[in-house]
Amino acid sequence: MSGFFVGRRKGALVDISRSLISKELEDLHNSRPESMNPYGRIFPPFVVTAVCSGESRHPLYPEEMALLRGASPRRACEFAGGRICARQVLADLGIRGGPLLAGGAGAPEWPKGIVGSISHTTGRCVAAACRIRDAIGLGVDVEGSDVDNRDITPVLCTESERAWVDSIPRGRGATLLLSVKESFFKGYHPLTGFFLEFDDVEVTFIRVANRFMVRLVNDNAPSLLGEREFSGRYWVDDRFVYTGLVLMGRKADSVGTHPGAMPGRG
Repeated sequence: MSGFFVGRRKGALVDISRSLISKELEDLHNSRPESMNPYGRIFPPFVVTAVCSGESRHPLYPEEMALLRGASPRRACEFAGGRICARQVLADLGIRGGPLLAGGAGAPEWPKGIVGSISHTTGRCVAAACRIRDAIGLGVDVEGSDVDNRDITPVLCTESERAWVDSIPRGRGATLLLSVKESFFKGYHPLTGFFLEFDDVEVTFIRVANRFMVRLVNDNAPSLLGEREFSGRYWVDDRFVYTGLVLMGRKADSVGTHPGAMPGRG
């Protein structure tokens, strides 16, 4: 695997090539400025979050390195950043050690009793997790706020969403909508096994509270505990769009929602 140094002992940490990841690991224990991690505005207190730049050197387990075969340097950096954030939130929940692998759909396989979500984009990686006694699922997403995603609106938007997206300058409406749907999909799919298309859900925004509502509009998409509408929150700064959503309830049935954290100003 070009560009990587892979250890031989199963379960041993191995390092990522300096040519791929240049900056030292940020101290997530001691330095979590709000400008770096806005998820306190998005999630309730029982959800633990971590954010890093995605450019840090960080050791990975061989089993995790195997997931990167054929990956580009950029993808390798973002993957490593996501794993360090995941290890941080697990440590905050009292769980240490071991690789975080991926399931059949590519989502992380969290330890028993934990639900979580990872997202990464250029310059930012995030992870969020909580105990299953507090929520049965959650989704998190981050996107670059300066990326113009209007080219994907034909597949991203329902008819009613398109008018709202077109009203937001520089394509930021499309980016925010994309992020919301990604967050919801990450929470919904592990509970149902159902693969959603973008137009299977419809999103409305309550901008005064930095809140969004997601509604299942495909009748074939399973409901969660009989619910078909869910809420989450978002935050936008000059570099990134952050979204998150918590699914509450009994796993055997389905989910309600948490109203989220305090309203943001972004």
